[in-house]
Amino acid sequence: MSQHRNSSDQPAAQISAESQALLQQLLVRPVAYFPVFARIGGGATAGLLLSQFFYWTPRTNNPDGWFYKTQVECKEETGLTRDEQDTARRRLAQRGLVEEKLAGLPATRHFRINMARVVELLVEAQKEDETKFAGIPQSSLRDSRKLVSANPTNRSAANQQANTESTAEITPENTPTPRAEFSTKKQQAKKGVGVAISKEPAKKRVGASELKSQHTLDDCRAYADHLRATGQGITNPAGFAKKIFATGEDDKQITEFLSSRQQEATAATQPPLDTSRCPDCKGSGWIYPNGEGNGVARCKHPKLTASQIAPEAA
Repeated sequence: MSQHRNSSDQPAAQISAESQALLQQLLVRPVAYFPVFARIGGGATAGLLLSQFFYWTPRTNNPDGWFYKTQVECKEETGLTRDEQDTARRRLAQRGLVEEKLAGLPATRHFRINMARVVELLVEAQKEDETKFAGIPQSSLRDSRKLVSANPTNRSAANQQANTESTAEITPENTPTPRAEFSTKKQQAKKGVGVAISKEPAKKRVGASELKSQHTLDDCRAYADHLRATGQGITNPAGFAKKIFATGEDDKQITEFLSSRQQEATAATQPPLDTSRCPDCKGSGWIYPNGEGNGVARCKHPKLTASQIAPEAA
């Protein structure tokens, strides 16, 4: 018979210098993950996304804490797919942890962490832990673990005693058979005593009357086309439009998109302004919404008034 050497006796596996260089190149940007964010955010994916948003919050130049991220950027940074991001964003929004809005031209999705809400849920989680372990001295827990682990004989005896006690309580005389137990519950249900029989209706397919979106399918399609045109991770606008039309999960973003489009249409019908007098862009037509070096956007000249119409249009 062949004898296998103990794994501890095996020499450590060596990798080539090229492999080491590749690892160093790929593992240069680890993501800081806070497990407690998964607890207050509703799952691991929500916790991962919130952790990444927490990383970007102090690095934005926006005084109100807003920063923008595309779906592609979030996938590159966290590895989360679009569906995982959508689920995580929805959970974070439902818990009031993250706010969203569309801003800029072309419109991009901006995020902001509600720090007050984060602190509130963290305090609640801490109180739950304190309540859970209240009255149990840590020394007692350590002593009990030591007694059980240090003396296998005691552990076996304790198991044997527990089994004996359990078997002594369950006898053929007092153990109802499954058929008898079901019959008893059925009789009680007929008399209306103690037992409620659940009669949940079968799930139906989503029909036209059960659609959750407040927008039309055309509006959803226009929004989906916009996301695809601006490189926000949509490759099948028609399918995505049907999904958000049926679920209503992107209604807030669609409302902001339609409002932004309406503002653009209104601005296009107004006489031209003397943009050289704009205090925001100084006549260049472009601004840095998140600070210089963090992307540009077309200036809407909100501070110009109708009295500042260009001379040739007056």
